[in-house]
Amino acid sequence: MAKLTFKKALFLDLQKRGLSHIIPHIKSVKTSSYSMGSSGDVYAFNLFKKDRVALDAVVKSYQYGTFDSMTDCAGICEVSTPVSYKHCFLNQEFTQDIKDVVLAKLAADGITDNETAQKRRGQWLDMVVWRELSELEGV
Repeated sequence: MAKLTFKKALFLDLQKRGLSHIIPHIKSVKTSSYSMGSSGDVYAFNLFKKDRVALDAVVKSYQYGTFDSMTDCAGICEVSTPVSYKHCFLNQEFTQDIKDVVLAKLAADGITDNETAQKRRGQWLDMVVWRELSELEGV
C-alpha cells in the first residue's frame, strides 16, 4: 500500500467534509523536515473568505505543535489525522484580475496610492489591498 502523503490526506479530508470545490484552488502542498520539527505548507489561489477559513481549519487539523508567544513556550497536542506536522500553514494569493477589482473599488473611494491610503486608512496601499482581498466574499 502506498504511503499516505499530506497532499493526498488533505484532499481526501476535504472531499469527506464536502469541501471538494476548494481542491482546484490549491496549487501546491509541500512538506519540510528539519531539526526538532516539520511543517506542511498549502499554497492556494483565489479563495474567498468562507472557503479560506474552512481550508485553514482543515490544514490546522494536521498540526501537532503549539506555541504561546506570551510565555515563549512550545507544546504538543494530539491530532487524529493520519499524517501530522509540527507546524501547518495556509499561504494565500490572488490573481491580478481579482486584485484589479479591489483596486478599482478603492479608487472609487479615492484611495489610489500610498499617500491617500495613509490618509484614509492609516496603512500603506498594499496592506489596504490585502485586507480588502482577505475579506472578499466573492467578485
